[in-house]
Formats: sequence, structure tokens, C-alpha cells
Amino acid sequence: MMTVLERIMVNKIVSLVKKKVKFILKDINLDEITDMYRVNSKAIGVYIHVPFCKSICPFCPYYKVIYNKTVVEDWLKYLINEISIIGRLFSEFDNVNVEWVYFGGGTPSILSPQEFRTIIEALNAYFNIKGSIGIEANPLDLSADKVSRLLDLGVSKISVGVQSFKDKYLSILRRPEAGKSNRILKLLQSIISEVNIHINIDLLFSIPSQEVIDFINDVRTAIHIGVNQVTIYPLILVEYLRLYKEIVGGYLPQQPSLSVELEMLKKGKELLEDQGYSMSTIWSWTRGDTDTYETVSNEMEGEYLGFGPGAFSLTGLNEHMNIPSIKRWCNSLMKKKILKYINRLSKDMLLWRAFANNLYIGKINLNYLVTKYRESKEIDKVLMIVKILKILKYIDNHDVLTWKGHKLTHIFIKNFVKEVPTKVTLQAMMQRNEINLAKL
Repeated sequence: MMTVLERIMVNKIVSLVKKKVKFILKDINLDEITDMYRVNSKAIGVYIHVPFCKSICPFCPYYKVIYNKTVVEDWLKYLINEISIIGRLFSEFDNVNVEWVYFGGGTPSILSPQEFRTIIEALNAYFNIKGSIGIEANPLDLSADKVSRLLDLGVSKISVGVQSFKDKYLSILRRPEAGKSNRILKLLQSIISEVNIHINIDLLFSIPSQEVIDFINDVRTAIHIGVNQVTIYPLILVEYLRLYKEIVGGYLPQQPSLSVELEMLKKGKELLEDQGYSMSTIWSWTRGDTDTYETVSNEMEGEYLGFGPGAFSLTGLNEHMNIPSIKRWCNSLMKKKILKYINRLSKDMLLWRAFANNLYIGKINLNYLVTKYRESKEIDKVLMIVKILKILKYIDNHDVLTWKGHKLTHIFIKNFVKEVPTKVTLQAMMQRNEINLAKL
């Protein structure tokens, strides 16, 4: 468990970061976007938000709608429009390369290979794509044939949202895969044996009523089928959403306690590392000399462009989110505008993001932080936190997290995700009447 001092420090950091996040809704005319999108780096990323799902999970806080073919066609048309607008702008900037492309959602795998082709061709037409392309996927959308076709298009990484191999927990989560876990297992084995592509499996822990042994057996199953990467996420409950209400109302069992949640994390970590997987973040382990499927770290520190309704971007000192509404997003582009929520960052805020990213990947480079952010007034606070909490040990020329550091970072990142990006998105949707709280 956490000591009183540790709890105070974690809450203080989350509160400090949250206080500095203030998004303002603004219509950006296309002739005004140059300054908004001017980047400092020659290496950036691209995030495509695909806001379509076959069903809505009661715990997901991100912008999504039920799949509708006509709406997808409109979305695709204006997505290509947005890519072309920003792409033409970037043609004015010298030698900017795209180091990663990720499709998130929503459920990107709901798109057909031809729809992916249209998007990837548009990206290649306007940007220098030098890095890998990854997509998030629902296992029921996949087949060896579809994955092979995606590979032919340049997709090299797929993150499959399995969540659990146990139907009991899939039912609690209202996942469409409930009752089909054996089919999913065989499907994944088929893809891994037939297609040479990086496969990550997402598993949730701290599901209501989940026992440690059940979660560890899920991790064992992922290892057994031979995936390149296993990512384990804690179930983060957001108070506005239906799963939270059902637990509070007594319709579903409680989540495991924090001590049990941390036991799941520790035992999962130990099992993966015993089986030859190396930690790439506090929640992700990769086997072999392969690229890692990772979005959180890329977006925490580093500039990237977000396309689609609800997509975040970070360019220079501007963090901005496209309006989380397909209709309003399309209408603004039709009027030659981009409707965004904008948060102007300070150099102090960039330091905290860099520190959080160092924590998240489990390796803290204090020399890098001090050198790059020496002008920040906050650097002494960062150094004080590291010293007081005693979260590091020195291995292979790096300061790496101890288990205590890993545990505290898990709690910090979990609280940060809950309090900042998820609430920003939900509040934006509520302001624009995109969601009805009574129906969540």
C-alpha cells in the first residue's frame, strides 16, 4: 500500500498538472492555422481517430459512435480533406518526417482494407512517412486474410483489444466477444502462425470481481500463443460512465482493492519477465528484437498531428483537440475552418510531461531533463520528488524504477489519465450535447 507521504505526493503531482490544463473552444480559419501547427521537431507522429464501434463499451471515455456506413463515408471524405489541408501546410516546413502513425478509436479495425488504403495513400501523398503504421483492433474484426492485406498496405503493428480470455469478465465489461473467447484464441493463433506482423494483446486487470489467479492465467495464455507484446492496463472507472454507475448502484460487484490491483500488476510483471519479455513501459512488455506498439509515450512527449473528430494534437506549445462530434467536425471543414479545443502549454508543462513520460517508460534520465529544461522553474520540484520518494536504482547507465517507483507511477498515470484526457473529452462532448449522461 501507499504511505501517507506517497499518497500526498502523487495527488499533488496530478493536481499540479491538472491545474495547468485549460482547453478553450475556438474556430480556426484555415488561413490562421500556420502558427497553430508549426512544430519544433523534424520528427513527428500522426494519430488518426476512427470513432466507430459496433457496440459501446460502458467503461470507455473516448469519443465514439455506433457504426453507420453512410456516416463512415462522410467521415472518410472529410478526413481526407483534413489530411490534405494540414499536409499542404507541412509541405512548407522543411524536412519534417513522420516517425509513427497510429489508428485509434473507437474501433479502427471496423474499417475495410480499401478504406485503410484510401487513408494511407492520402498520408503518403502529403507526408514523409518514415516510421511504422499501427492500428487498434477488435479481435472479431480480424482474420489472417485481412491482416495480410493490411500488412501489404504498410501496417506493421496491430494491437488487439482482447481484455480477457474469460467470458465471465467479458460479460461484466459488456464486450461483444463474451461467449466467444475460445474462437478468439484460435483466431489469434491462426494470425500469428500465418502472418509475420507485430501483435500486441491488451489485457485489463482490476475488473469487477476479478481474482489474481484469473488475471495471471490471462497473461499466461497470451504468452503461450506467442504474441510479440503484452500490454496490461488497469480498468479506470470514470464517474459519468455506465459501468461506474452499475458498480456504485450495486448491480455489479466491486473492483478489487488497490492492494490486490498492485498484486496483479506485480505478478504479471514478474511472469512476463520470467518468460523473456522486456519491459518497455510500466504496463507493456515486448519479446525479441521487435518494435513496440506504443501510443501513450509517443503522445506524452513529442509532437504529433491528430486527424478526425476527437483527435488530440501537440504542435509546438499548442495542445489541441478536434471537436468530438462528427457532424460539427464535418461542418467546420465544409466552411473551411477547424473547430478545436485549445490548451496553450508552458515550458514548465512540457517538463512535467517529459518527467511523466520518463516515469511511464520506467527509465528516468535526470541529466536529459535538467539539460533540456534548465530554464524551467519547476525542475527543482522534479528533482525533489525523485529524492524524497526514493523511486530509482542505477542499472546499465540508467536510473530505472524500483518496484516502489513502478507502483507509484502506476497510480500516478492511472489518476492522470482519469483526471485529464478522459475528463477533457467527456466535458467537451457534454458541452456540445454529444452525450446524454442519463443514457451512459
